[in-house]
Amino acid sequence: MKLMPVRLMIMLGCTILISSILSFGNTKESGGIVSESILTMNDVDIKRISVSNEETESVTIEEIKISHELSDEDLKYIAKTLYGECRGEDDLGRLAVAQCIIDRSEANNKSIRDIVTAKNQFQGYRTSNPVLSELIDIAERAASGERAFPNHEVYNFRRSNSTKNWFTPYIGKIGNHAFYGEMRRN
Repeated sequence: MKLMPVRLMIMLGCTILISSILSFGNTKESGGIVSESILTMNDVDIKRISVSNEETESVTIEEIKISHELSDEDLKYIAKTLYGECRGEDDLGRLAVAQCIIDRSEANNKSIRDIVTAKNQFQGYRTSNPVLSELIDIAERAASGERAFPNHEVYNFRRSNSTKNWFTPYIGKIGNHAFYGEMRRN
């Protein structure tokens, strides 16, 4: 039986799968061989783990992590926006909004500050909003590459009971928000 390479984009689920394959491949009874390589280019880490034994030709897992270089000021802008836009949501909903801010910043080649303070965009951003450590943590997770929608670029969101239509395709709903964007291009 020949197994094809598997590409995983979510860091959390990937860890469990990698560890179960590694423990299978590392057992002395199976005679497994494990190789691991890490490549870093332009803030993208690609970790490739290959496992082979007598029963399988090989299994390859790629873990891709994209990190974004954000300053402390950028993280504060994101945290203040999260406070105003989604403080009542769970961590996944907050992460989705942080992903939207970062994705839109990169797509438009603008700073985080320019994105969250643009007229008629992130209505919840206020300079007076508090910078809570739990929201800084969410911003840091998003900056390190964790994504609520790992296969999509998120460009817009709205309250799920809003009637406003977007020109970008619907991705999904988390909590009280609907998210819009497009498939990621790898």
